[in-house]
Amino acid sequence: ARADASDASAVASAFASIRAELGLPAMVVNSIGAASQEKYIHDLSPDEFRAFIAVDLFAAYNVIHTAVRTLREAGGGIVAMSSIATQMMPTRNGAGAASKAATEALIKVVAREEARHAIRANAVSIGITDTDMVRPLFAKWGDAATSKILAGMPLGRIGQPQEVASMIAYLLDERASYITGKVFQVDGGQFIGG
Repeated sequence: ARADASDASAVASAFASIRAELGLPAMVVNSIGAASQEKYIHDLSPDEFRAFIAVDLFAAYNVIHTAVRTLREAGGGIVAMSSIATQMMPTRNGAGAASKAATEALIKVVAREEARHAIRANAVSIGITDTDMVRPLFAKWGDAATSKILAGMPLGRIGQPQEVASMIAYLLDERASYITGKVFQVDGGQFIGG
């Protein structure tokens, strides 16, 4: 089922369709995100900030809110995607850092509120990863700047989506049944590399 995640009723309808077709879900991954506007705060208009938050944060809320209401019947796991921008505070990404920090806080609150319903909630905070959303940034930065960024990372390379997916799969697996309210970084050491 496809839905505009910024529309709460559309998200609820999508969950209902999924349930009708596949049964009660046991896990939900919130991988919603908006591309960084690459603007300093003083250049980012209130309308641009509001639009970013509507896509990045309110859409995440809509999915998490509906997931909780659905998973309460049988328990399960929620994983939300975040970004190491919440720790690194990069320039020209204030909206992204703020939005993902709020998403991480929301996940921690859900973990605390919903544990009694056997719902676990965690977040995966990613660094530079080879995705359709990030590739245009590589082109914008150019080879020299991209190489400089990679040289500062301990593992010295761009992350692959499969590496992020492995962490998500682990967090939704029974092996992680005692893990909730956590944020896991999958960033090749980008955060500690500065």
